[in-house]
Amino acid sequence: MFLIENGDALRKLTFKVVNTTDYVTGVTGKVSGDFTVYRSREGGTATLWTTPTVAELSAANMAGIYSLLIDEA
Repeated sequence: MFLIENGDALRKLTFKVVNTTDYVTGVTGKVSGDFTVYRSREGGTATLWTTPTVAELSAANMAGIYSLLIDEA
């Protein structure tokens, strides 16, 4: 769980996507549309993000590392 201050729309959450065969090898080439993202405000109902902004940091140097821009209410 990550707590983001109200109104802070410039923060990014960094995470790793791994191969389901070995759960270690980073997966590259994913785009925003490949992710389903939910948020919960103060432990409330899970709400689907309509347009999550996800970006791969570097397929060559950091395989599988992505960032999610925290830009939805």
